[in-house]
Amino acid sequence: MRVFVYLALLISLLHVLAFAQDNWPLIQPAQKVEKISLPDIDDPNHLKAAGFNSTFDLAIRSTKGDLLYKIECGNPDRSDAKVFEYSGDFQCRMIVAGKEVTSVDLLSEVFRSTHDWQSRARFFASEVLGRCGEIADYGRERTFRLRGMKITLAMSDIKADKSGRVPTLQEFTFRADAVPDASAKSQVAEAPDPSLRSESLGCPLDNSVPVNFRK
Repeated sequence: MRVFVYLALLISLLHVLAFAQDNWPLIQPAQKVEKISLPDIDDPNHLKAAGFNSTFDLAIRSTKGDLLYKIECGNPDRSDAKVFEYSGDFQCRMIVAGKEVTSVDLLSEVFRSTHDWQSRARFFASEVLGRCGEIADYGRERTFRLRGMKITLAMSDIKADKSGRVPTLQEFTFRADAVPDASAKSQVAEAPDPSLRSESLGCPLDNSVPVNFRK
């Protein structure tokens, strides 16, 4: 019986070590702020519409200047999505530089996620409007700790179309920050404490991260 207990502990330790390491390359702080405007994807002619800026990109470099990671964001129409399917009103993903043709998203808290939507980096208007948007890490500002850094994604100056069954994002100012964080050791984003979320506001926050909310 004791052998099985030790074996279980060893497997658990190896599982933890597989998701964490101490020697991630040190990054340069990076920040970008941009005005985003989204077309109405329900309009059959929306792909021909002009004057929209629906994509956002941030490069993350090492202290030596080497390109390490890319944060790529967009609505479901993002034309360079390749094998990654953007969804929600607006979604970001983070990839290792040089591996653009991949469905891997480092911002997902699910290691080897099976669906591209399994991420808190997918935004819906219902999650960022009003009091729902005040919920830390699930509303207008969301942080992601991984690979020796902390990533912050934030929306402000939000305008939404509320004429339909559910509101949809139209315009907002989007900010992405990346700063070193030596205590962040996991390969993919750490899951924030679900107990910190608010259950009293009636916010439908399990659209992007049902794994966390149903533990």
